[in-house]
Amino acid sequence: MFSSNEGTPLGRRLLFHLAWLLPFVVAVCAGYGLHSLTVGRTIAGQTFAQLYADKLRPSLFSGFLTTGGFLLALKVFILVRMDAEVYGTKEYKVRFDKAKKRGHTERLYAPLRRLGSHLFLSIMSAFVTSFLQFTLGFWPNDYAAIACVCAATFTMGTLFVCLFAVRSNLAEWFALLDERRNPKPVPEPDPEPDIGAPSST
Repeated sequence: MFSSNEGTPLGRRLLFHLAWLLPFVVAVCAGYGLHSLTVGRTIAGQTFAQLYADKLRPSLFSGFLTTGGFLLALKVFILVRMDAEVYGTKEYKVRFDKAKKRGHTERLYAPLRRLGSHLFLSIMSAFVTSFLQFTLGFWPNDYAAIACVCAATFTMGTLFVCLFAVRSNLAEWFALLDERRNPKPVPEPDPEPDIGAPSST
């Protein structure tokens, strides 16, 4: 986490925004594909709006509402646990101080803040997607159905981004556990020669 090739805080912020740009791009591509394949066409005798209302809308509403509530309940627990087990430990602060001496300029709790932001945005995305299913989703129009499916696609992408953020923090936790279990031996300093001792001839 503190290796010299991990970039500056500005680079990390850009990477954070790029990570959230990827689900948006995937959702746009999904919308374009659905528009090309479904608008003005029927699937098994139904328009895409009818198929969405019968098969997709109830599942998307309940699924993302449950996901948002589950992540909301876990958010504080995850952050408090990571602070207690990783970022608030003496071993982590020692590693952080060593990294600062090598030119690392990021703040101590910056990775935990990023994890909190990932969780918050995933929760908001899940709730907004669920809300769209019983508002915009009731409009009997192919474009409205496509928009609701695109929102679901975007939220799925944000959950994957959040999953990788959690994985990164768990990797740091496991690294600290390895250090506690197998501490590196501190080399003993060489004994200084006794200058005042008489030399034997």
